[in-house]
Amino acid sequence: MSQMRILATAMAVLLSMAGRLPAKDESAQTAPATKTPAERIAPLVRVIDQARSPSDAIAAYARGFGIDRTHTGLQNAHMRKMLQFGLPKIARYPARVLVTLEKGNGMAWGVVGYMHGKRGELAEALAAHIQAAAFAPDDPSILHNTGQLLAWYDNEIDRPRLSDPIRRMMDRIRNDLFKQQAFARAYLEMKTAYEQRAKLAAELAKRLGEAQDEAEDARGKAADINRKLRDINDEIEERTVMIEGLYRELNVYYYQPYPINNNGTVEYIYVPVQDYGRRAAIYNRIRTEESAISGLRVEFRKVRREGRSILDELDRRRTTLDTLQKQSQAVLARVDRTFRWDPPSVDGKVTAEVGRFIPVPSRRIKLPEEPQFVSEQRLELAKLYLRHGMEDKAIRVLEDLVANNGGTTSGRKAKVLLATLRPGR
Repeated sequence: MSQMRILATAMAVLLSMAGRLPAKDESAQTAPATKTPAERIAPLVRVIDQARSPSDAIAAYARGFGIDRTHTGLQNAHMRKMLQFGLPKIARYPARVLVTLEKGNGMAWGVVGYMHGKRGELAEALAAHIQAAAFAPDDPSILHNTGQLLAWYDNEIDRPRLSDPIRRMMDRIRNDLFKQQAFARAYLEMKTAYEQRAKLAAELAKRLGEAQDEAEDARGKAADINRKLRDINDEIEERTVMIEGLYRELNVYYYQPYPINNNGTVEYIYVPVQDYGRRAAIYNRIRTEESAISGLRVEFRKVRREGRSILDELDRRRTTLDTLQKQSQAVLARVDRTFRWDPPSVDGKVTAEVGRFIPVPSRRIKLPEEPQFVSEQRLELAKLYLRHGMEDKAIRVLEDLVANNGGTTSGRKAKVLLATLRPGR
């Protein structure tokens, strides 16, 4: 039989086996009892508990997650181990799974609330920490975070809206929380920060108002200077127009047209006028107006210098006002920087969050072998050999699979495949 026909026949047999039980002689073979998901996950949980690096714990968690993602023991073990490694970000997923499977898991609620707080989602952090404090009332980290969040809630002008169950739970445990030192200290620190912020904000508001008044006063003076300069300039223009008119009038009084007969044609010539008194009066008015214009120009320069000084003062007032406004905004935001977030403790020990997780691929742990998992891998390897025309290697892998894991589903499939590859045996 050609290799292509063997491969096609083997594949057809495997497909026909999908969904049906093995033959009588196959099922008669004594096979190891199939382990439940909990039994398969138990050794993986032990690996996670004993892991010396995050990579080891994650490898075991990934194997267990593929078996049963709702296994609370697996999720709890992974969450605790990641907290011990200072990786609450990685602990966040199992924590979110646990708060849906175990409503009373205080540590899981603490992880969820911690991550909300780190992202500045204070309302969500408060709701999660209220539940965490209710279910884990002795965890110092949860008590600390809850204390500062409740103080924020009590002193915030624009309070967030909490669900009715959360508000009832908060009212029920509030008195008991204040008996805990970690909670009371955090609450007092945050309350004091709010009081200091309110006092400083009031002082800055007063200084800000004074600076605004001073800036407004300087702005008014600058507007007055601008009006004075405009009035002086208008008066100079009016007097200049008047002087031009006087000069035109002077020309009229200096010369008058006089007719003469030039070969029968009348022509006019201009002769000086002898009215010296009138001319002198016009000259005097011109000199007076020119003197007034000179004085106005001196006044214009004086007022302009005064205006520049006022504008400089206005700029200084505006700079002071901008600085005070920035200080006021910083004061309002300062209370947010007083939050100190602690991840939940594990066995009474709090591990600070590390900067980032660096995988360690060079060290590989030996995970517990599962017959079904191993047999599936061996069967896939045999199929791969068949697809590439390596029938001898495929047969050796299948024989080994049947000998060591013949009772598994993959082992039974391997038997049928061997019978197809070796029809006479």
